[in-house]
Amino acid sequence: MSVINRVLRDLEERNATPAEAGPQPVHVRAVARSGRRHRSVIAIASVTSLAVAAAGAFAARHWQTPGLPAHAPAISAAPAAPGDSPIPAPVQPGITAAAPVPKPIAAPLPRPVALWGESTAAPASVRTKMPPPDRAPSKGPAIPSRASEAPVRSAEATDPGRSTQSRPQTAAPSADSAAVEPAIQKTQKPPTVAERVDTAFRAGAAAAQNGHVREAESRFAEALALSPSHLPARQALLGLLIESRRNDAAEALVLEGLEQHPENAAFAMVAARLQVDRGDLNAAIATLERHETAPSAGGDYLSFHAALLQRAGRHAEAVDKYGDAIAMGTARAVWHMGRAISLRELGRTADARSGFQQALASGALTPEVREYVERQLAALKKSG
Repeated sequence: MSVINRVLRDLEERNATPAEAGPQPVHVRAVARSGRRHRSVIAIASVTSLAVAAAGAFAARHWQTPGLPAHAPAISAAPAAPGDSPIPAPVQPGITAAAPVPKPIAAPLPRPVALWGESTAAPASVRTKMPPPDRAPSKGPAIPSRASEAPVRSAEATDPGRSTQSRPQTAAPSADSAAVEPAIQKTQKPPTVAERVDTAFRAGAAAAQNGHVREAESRFAEALALSPSHLPARQALLGLLIESRRNDAAEALVLEGLEQHPENAAFAMVAARLQVDRGDLNAAIATLERHETAPSAGGDYLSFHAALLQRAGRHAEAVDKYGDAIAMGTARAVWHMGRAISLRELGRTADARSGFQQALASGALTPEVREYVERQLAALKKSG
């Protein structure tokens, strides 16, 4: 209403004359002037009526709209093109963006539409859209609108590297990681052949010590099947076979051992002895001759070979073999006696008498053998 009053006052000041501006005496009556003064009063009255009507219409529209703010709304601007909108800064999680406080816009002055002859109703094209009332800021992180996501998506499309760098990516679990990992299992290393042979031999020795002969033989045979050159297992099994008087199996086992160990003079002597026991003297002598050069063939080996030659009637060879055995420095009384017997068969009586005397002088003869030697000496003295 103050604006309307000011307009009316301006109009009155423009239309008033200097004579009318001054005070009039009380006794003077105002005579109505015709013409211009009368038209001014009519114009002022018309303007006042129109202004009051316009103000009433404005007030009626203002108070009939519910939920509107006290100040006049601002005319909404046309929506900006998507390409002209700035790219909003990414909102970090956990930070709540404060809602901007709109600045109060001064209400525009109402136009005195009556002065220009316009209609008091506002055209539909100028009607403004009132903004929704402010909402309280949410406590959680701000969720960007679709309009704000559009520039970001376009930026990601033009620069894929920027998208992968700015946004944290969670790697999808691979098929290998999703699968259940097998439990770690300790694979025991299989034993070597040598370890298996040693285990079998030890088991056989333990069984033999406890009197389990059959089990011991089986264990020793198992060791030899794994390693035919295993000497301790062959020796142990050979002893068990001889003790149980299974000479045929023992002979086969010892001859097989001589193929594996031809330098083993003890195996040759055992084989020859088994061959003599079964009546094959020539086979026994041949066995001893084949392995006579073995480093382990000592005085016992030579004296045994000489005794077999003597039994076979080969006294000259027997004398030589006995002599070789005695020359090794470890002569025994029986070796002198055996050599003296072959010398007597060859007709060498003096050498035979000397040999018997050496055997008797050693004092290492058993009573039976000593008695035999004494009888031989007495016989040689008689013969001359």
